[in-house]
Amino acid sequence: MRILALFLPLLLCAACGPTGYIEREGRVYWAAYPGSSAHPTLERVERQIEADAATFRQERFRDWASDRHQAYFRGRAIGPVDQVSFSARSNALAADRETVWLHGEPVDGADPESFRLLGNPYAIDAYNAYSGRLRIEVCDHPTFRVIGEGIDSFGVDDQCVFAGSFRVPVEDRASFELLGAGYARDSVAVYWRQYKLEGADLQTFHVPSGMRYGVDRNGCWTGTQPRACLQ
Repeated sequence: MRILALFLPLLLCAACGPTGYIEREGRVYWAAYPGSSAHPTLERVERQIEADAATFRQERFRDWASDRHQAYFRGRAIGPVDQVSFSARSNALAADRETVWLHGEPVDGADPESFRLLGNPYAIDAYNAYSGRLRIEVCDHPTFRVIGEGIDSFGVDDQCVFAGSFRVPVEDRASFELLGAGYARDSVAVYWRQYKLEGADLQTFHVPSGMRYGVDRNGCWTGTQPRACLQ
């Protein structure tokens, strides 16, 4: 019943009017429901954008669009564009011959031809690796890849490990392994994201199945902090 209550407003919105870019009478509008899946709303907001309707083009990934002057993401002008070469490659990524945009923001210095997403939040091009829009100083660019999933993923190459844009102070890269919930270990220490856990017991540290905390023989851990385990 709770799931139905969450999604019923969204189902009803199908009859509330179109969303996305709308071209009408020589003008371009952006229409959306500003709520979220957690807080759905039936209030539809429509606003005109200063786009050139004669050259306006919406992309297959419909948050993105362009005219002869600007690129647009979710109804917001995001900068000058070469419309001939502009294309949206996913809901998150678009590029023209000079610029890469990620979630509507430019990725400074990125190579449009070779830039690709690896897995949230990591990306790579022919020259650099990235966490979101931030360039990462990787140790071995050709071997950079992602291990893990979602918020618990790490960027790794054959020599180094990264949590977001931060290098993890791993001492034995060859033995590095994920434990879950952002925790990992090598043969020397236990880590949470980019932090080494001082005092964690390497041999007994584990993450209980389905949980977001760590446990060793001395107690429990939330993030980098040791805690008494709840009985």
